[in-house]
Amino acid sequence: MRKLIVFAALGLVGCDDPLAYPQDIDRLRVLGARARVAGDASRASPAPGEAVSLEWLVVDPEPAPALGWFFEACPSQARSRGAPECSGPVFAEQGAPAPSTALPQFDFTAVDAERILVRGLVCRDAAVTSLSDACGGEHERVLFELGVGGDNANPTLADAQLTIGGQPWPAPADLAEPGCAADDLPSDSDAKLSVQLVLAASDRDPIQDPKGLAPPFEPLFVSQFSTLGHFARPLSVIEGASEQFDLTVSWRAPADAAGQRARFYFVVRDGRGGVDWSARTLCLAP
Repeated sequence: MRKLIVFAALGLVGCDDPLAYPQDIDRLRVLGARARVAGDASRASPAPGEAVSLEWLVVDPEPAPALGWFFEACPSQARSRGAPECSGPVFAEQGAPAPSTALPQFDFTAVDAERILVRGLVCRDAAVTSLSDACGGEHERVLFELGVGGDNANPTLADAQLTIGGQPWPAPADLAEPGCAADDLPSDSDAKLSVQLVLAASDRDPIQDPKGLAPPFEPLFVSQFSTLGHFARPLSVIEGASEQFDLTVSWRAPADAAGQRARFYFVVRDGRGGVDWSARTLCLAP
């Protein structure tokens, strides 16, 4: 059974299996949406009238699935609980003309509203023309709220230090390669490896709180996922008052996937709409 999960602090709503481990990529999944304001890609919160692009991180056990998708945007209704809803008419919509291996990207101009709600449908190997389409195969329905105004910046993983088993872990040259690549680090089957991620203090925006009750900076939420093997936990948090920016989590390699390529995704969110992600690979030794 799949149920609707609302990630209030993370900004993304989707359907998930309550019995599955959230850190395991065992089916088509949408892991995040990254907003970039035209002319300033570091900014996640557009002002009214500014153009913005929403890129969606869609992953699958297969390296490059063909995706059909459709998104629409409307002003979001203020609420204290429950899934977000539109408070006004849809002002932008966009779909893929045909299934593509490229990540979905929804481009629109922000309206004068406190928050914008984006609703979407992503289908594997099928064209999508509206949210009411019935996908015959795997699919995900998503909701995402985008803040309007302010100066919230996206955190970045581009300069983050990432190691596995004590070794520097570079990004792959070609993530879509189905088999092991020459630049993949190797891993023994059933090995337990320590993964460390070190972020920068500049990834957090300061919190303006005249009453002085809030922490000085926004927190950072780091989710880790893998197509093979298993992370010990799905989420790591750097609190807004913390001065430590390193996170460590263990990953166990599978015992029965020798010769296969494992893909990993790290998604960092600031809880206010700022998002970034990065991918890594390992080759499981035969």
